[in-house]
Amino acid sequence: SLQNARFLRRLVAAGVKPAVVVTAPDAHGRDGRGGLGAVKSAALAFGLPVLQPSALPGFSEELGKYEIGLSLVVAYGKILPPDVLEVPKFGSLNIHPSLLPRWRGTTPIQSVILAGDTMTGVTIIQMDSEMDHGPIVANSKFEILNSKITAPELSDALTDLGVELFFEVLEPWVGGTITPRPQDHAAATYSRILKKEDGHIDWAIPAYDIERQIRAFKPWPGAYTFWQRNGDAVRLNVEAAESRRTKDEGRAAGVVFAEGGSVFVQTSGGAIIVQQLKPEGGKSMSGADFIRGHPAVQGAMLK
Repeated sequence: SLQNARFLRRLVAAGVKPAVVVTAPDAHGRDGRGGLGAVKSAALAFGLPVLQPSALPGFSEELGKYEIGLSLVVAYGKILPPDVLEVPKFGSLNIHPSLLPRWRGTTPIQSVILAGDTMTGVTIIQMDSEMDHGPIVANSKFEILNSKITAPELSDALTDLGVELFFEVLEPWVGGTITPRPQDHAAATYSRILKKEDGHIDWAIPAYDIERQIRAFKPWPGAYTFWQRNGDAVRLNVEAAESRRTKDEGRAAGVVFAEGGSVFVQTSGGAIIVQQLKPEGGKSMSGADFIRGHPAVQGAMLK
């Protein structure tokens, strides 16, 4: 991912050059062509060897060919088997973008935004054979002062915080002066795997929840709705929005209306002002520009 590539670049810039980089296999499209992932591209640019195992059983033998003192895992997306974890002399550490045991799993950043958490952070754990389960080596808190933060913005901030925390613990960890502490497993919460369909906006929920979804689901799966225009369902990708307290004036959830040159959509509680959207097959534009160009959308019900 772009965030893992950012992490790798920060490591190398600080003088920590990995012996080998392990990342997912290259993706291939339906036409058989594929592109290099962001992590692989960054690694090759630094002249680092890259391994891309399609399966982890037996991978420890290949990994063992390298002089590995410490394994550092960032958003790899797979549980590593014990033989892989045991290859490095000083074990395997995982940097997770939440304050474990809160938001274990693959989408902690999105979950923080969806839940409206005002405090998050990064946690370094000693990996074991369960997901985000190992004892805590260190953590660092991050207070969310920007209530409008998006998933990419929060991800960038936590990536940089994770690099800083890793540099703090590297020497004492290798020196054996850190004793990991077990997580409180009873307090664990779990993030869920996102699906494309999760981006479909349900206007029958409160505006502040919809706004959180729009910020959390950027750039994927995105937030979208449909406008029935001349018998065709036109997909509108909502890229930026803000919740507003408004009088419903009898409007049903999903109804579009305009105020002060801006476009609003009624919800079950308040309204969403659409700041930026991208019609299917069109270009990104402000909500105000969209309603000027498509006045027929006013009064329509989005679904």
